[in-house]
Amino acid sequence: MKRQSAVAVLVTLILTGAAQAKDAADLVLYHGKVLTVDKAFSIQSAIVVKDGKVLAVGDDTLAEKYDAPTRIDLKGRTLMPGFMDNHLHPMTQGKRAIDAENAKSVADIQSMLRAKAKELGPGEWITGFGWAEVNLKENRNLTRKDLDVASPENPVVLTRAGGHSSVGNSLPRRTKLQLGSAPH
Repeated sequence: MKRQSAVAVLVTLILTGAAQAKDAADLVLYHGKVLTVDKAFSIQSAIVVKDGKVLAVGDDTLAEKYDAPTRIDLKGRTLMPGFMDNHLHPMTQGKRAIDAENAKSVADIQSMLRAKAKELGPGEWITGFGWAEVNLKENRNLTRKDLDVASPENPVVLTRAGGHSSVGNSLPRRTKLQLGSAPH
């Protein structure tokens, strides 16, 4: 009888231990507002991570189900998904380009354009990147007229620092713009 009681106690301990065993994770965040990107864009309160991947998202009971060396009580704060900004601003600094980044004035840019137009000859595209109005003595954006004065015989497009805007000159009358003829 003692043997059966000992076995029963042992089985009970094993089962109790198994019921209390927690799944392993690396990180548990709980008591927060976890913004999800599911179909409903639901808001949960806990998230579990292992090996850099989300294991579970749900309510705070997840914090009891997982054992992790790092546990963070969000104290009601919001947790958002990570954002990966993988867009590019390709720039060329080939034979057609001027380095407008170091220009200190509109006159500097005009001087660069005149030199490049002389080097390339009439009708050839001139490009450039990196100018910013805050770096120019005039503290203003470049205009078509600024470029027309410096390079009346060459098509010009200069992209502002950051790559989100450009300025171009008037298309010279002698230039034949053809598909594929723009600078690469």
